[in-house]
Amino acid sequence: MKDRFRIAVILLLILSMTFSFAYATRSQDEVDADIEEKQQELDEGKEKVEELEGEMSELQSEIDETQSNIDSVSSQIVDLQGQISDNQVKLENKKAELEVSVENLNQRLRNMYKNGSIGFIDVILSSENVTDLITNVELVGRIYASDKNLVSTLEKEYAEIEEIQTALESQKTELDGKMGELNSLQEQLSADYAKVEASKSEQEAINDQLEDDLADLEAESAEIAALIASQSSEQEYQGGGSGAFVWPVPGNYSISSEYAYRWCPYHGYELHSGIDIPASYGTSVVAADDGLVISAGWMGSYGNAVLISHGNGLYTLYGHNSSLNVSEGQTVSQGQTIAFVGSTGNSTGNHCHFEVRLGGSNYGNSVNPHNYL
Repeated sequence: MKDRFRIAVILLLILSMTFSFAYATRSQDEVDADIEEKQQELDEGKEKVEELEGEMSELQSEIDETQSNIDSVSSQIVDLQGQISDNQVKLENKKAELEVSVENLNQRLRNMYKNGSIGFIDVILSSENVTDLITNVELVGRIYASDKNLVSTLEKEYAEIEEIQTALESQKTELDGKMGELNSLQEQLSADYAKVEASKSEQEAINDQLEDDLADLEAESAEIAALIASQSSEQEYQGGGSGAFVWPVPGNYSISSEYAYRWCPYHGYELHSGIDIPASYGTSVVAADDGLVISAGWMGSYGNAVLISHGNGLYTLYGHNSSLNVSEGQTVSQGQTIAFVGSTGNSTGNHCHFEVRLGGSNYGNSVNPHNYL
């Protein structure tokens, strides 16, 4: 019998675990804590965007400076290319002059060789006297020497122009190398800029989402604050409840999530400020005690919710309903159907989120419902 009882208990536990896990409706303090956390994340996100913008500004300055250097080197390369082209023309012209002079000298030597004795016989025969002979010989020597000097001069000039050309081409090679380095640097800077820009866009998207989350939380907080402000002594239930609550979902007594700290799929580790009672869609939810309906309608993450004042500073809240059966300002009796089970708001399955709150100056502070059931 004991074994059968253990098995039955285990089966019941497994069955209760298969019911939907639901998001906890949060108290004012929890909403405020979330707002503060989101605001801090948003502030940090904005600081991150500013840092990224600073990095982008620095990279842009480097990109501009590199581009200026590229433009300068490019201008120098164009100028050098012009000098190289001009010098090439000079070199070719000087080469042509040298070839003509060398050819003239060679022709003169060939003629002297053909005439014998380097042309002296013609010089002697054509001379009328000794004085004329000496003059003619000297003239021949001068012509030959002049041709040799011209060739020598042209060769020297050609060598100088060729040396200049080599220096210019060397400078251009150096500038081409520098241009390659600058282009590589520019590509890297542009890639870095694109990466930082992408990070900035990503962070801005995160910030936008944080602002949306913050707006939702602030709206929820404002809604709760409005409820707090509405709690005048005239609006609180004057009948005075029994203080002994009945079970809010008759016939469904399993609990999928207790009043305790737990991991929430929407907000991480936090206090679950009530108990979750899983039940089929449309199951009746009843008032835990006599009271006055303070709020009945959509309530942020609660979804369709009912808030009841029971007098003596006690309030109960029933969240995530599919539909409601009461309206604000209505007086209800203990056990009266006020809503039907659903999964509205931030919820992951059909259930009733039931919590007990303290009113007055302590409104929003949830207490363990088991203390009143």
